[in-house]
Amino acid sequence: MSALYWLAYAAWALAAVSVLIGLTDGGFEFFVIAISIAISGVLFFAFGKVISLLSDIRGAVVKADDHQHGFSASTERAPDKPTRSIEEISSDLDRLKGTQS
Repeated sequence: MSALYWLAYAAWALAAVSVLIGLTDGGFEFFVIAISIAISGVLFFAFGKVISLLSDIRGAVVKADDHQHGFSASTERAPDKPTRSIEEISSDLDRLKGTQS
């Protein structure tokens, strides 16, 4: 479970405790606090659902993209190129400098 879900459950439990305190002491301010904490719990839960949905969408897009190209992103390799020595590169540079003059 996401941490946002745990925060939502904790907020709802704290809202329930605040309601119980409000009922026993008769304080109106505890009901106001309980309502705001419950709303925070709903927002935490909703944000957790949004993040979960976006993660599912990302997973589906990446999986479809891998199947479309016929390879897995984790096994993608650059094409093998022959390595050139410094002498070959220097001679090519000298040759190119000679053609520019």
